[in-house]
Amino acid sequence: MRKEMDRPRGQKEENPWKEGLWQAFKAMSILSGVGFYFVVVVAICVYLGHLADLYLGIGSTGKCIGILAGFPIAIYSLWRQLKHGVFSRKKKK
Repeated sequence: MRKEMDRPRGQKEENPWKEGLWQAFKAMSILSGVGFYFVVVVAICVYLGHLADLYLGIGSTGKCIGILAGFPIAIYSLWRQLKHGVFSRKKKK
């Protein structure tokens, strides 16, 4: 009864479970987007390594180089995006 008197009229009380579920959903969506981005960048590097293998005829060395180059590229680009707030909910004007 006391809580209802403290709230402004017409404003509904927030459900803490619902708010927590919403925050968990947002966190999962951001993390799944980051993971998908990571996989795509590494896959592109592996594909470029495969093309180098076919063109140069060096066996599977190009794929290995693509894997080894893909991870640092993906980590660096994700770090830059997170640093600049690309995945945050705040929009720049």
